[in-house]
Amino acid sequence: YNNKIKENIKYIKKEEKKVYNDENSKSFIYNLLKDLFTYLQSKRDELNDLDKKVGDGDIGTGLYHAMTKILSDLKYLNLEEDFKGSIKKIGEDIGAAFGGTSGPLYMSFLLRASDFLEKKFSDNKIENFLKALKYGTEMIGKVGKAEKGDRTMLDYLINMNELFENVQNVNDLKKVFNENDKKLLDDIKKLKCKRGRSSYLDGKEVGLDEPGCVLVSTWLSYIINKI
Repeated sequence: YNNKIKENIKYIKKEEKKVYNDENSKSFIYNLLKDLFTYLQSKRDELNDLDKKVGDGDIGTGLYHAMTKILSDLKYLNLEEDFKGSIKKIGEDIGAAFGGTSGPLYMSFLLRASDFLEKKFSDNKIENFLKALKYGTEMIGKVGKAEKGDRTMLDYLINMNELFENVQNVNDLKKVFNENDKKLLDDIKKLKCKRGRSSYLDGKEVGLDEPGCVLVSTWLSYIINKI
């Protein structure tokens, strides 16, 4: 009986996940993502309120569940040495936990984006991240069968990608983003929805915020202004 207990303990130890970061971690990327996902959790009610006007009213709840899942896994991800693999894992967590169509779309976005990232975080340059954003955006269009002008998060992402085409450094990136973020969101409000959450409203959504675009703006703004 004692031998069986010892064998079980050995098995449990083998199954224990390796912790790469904790609350005292000095890793820039770990702390950036931890703070980002915690910040996004706090947007649950605000996003739900926007979504109630044009959709099912649950985008914030889905986001909250996804961020909770990621935060529970984050310390086990080797973000510094296997950044590419970690982004894929984050994408899988979102796909499993977000719900609705947003989960699969964000998962597709991150899985495709990871193809343009170097394995080690420190080996990535601004070009890697811009390509990841561009081709991840393209994958959302393919999976969601949406395009520019449909009033989905693609309207924000495609337009912002176009604005980023001549960006050479982080300062350029911040300048371009902060000069165009609000204007993009305001322009998207004017569109009639052809696909997605508001397509049944027959124009009543015009003039209101598109929650998917507001969410993209929120996480992109956080990242760009923290780097």
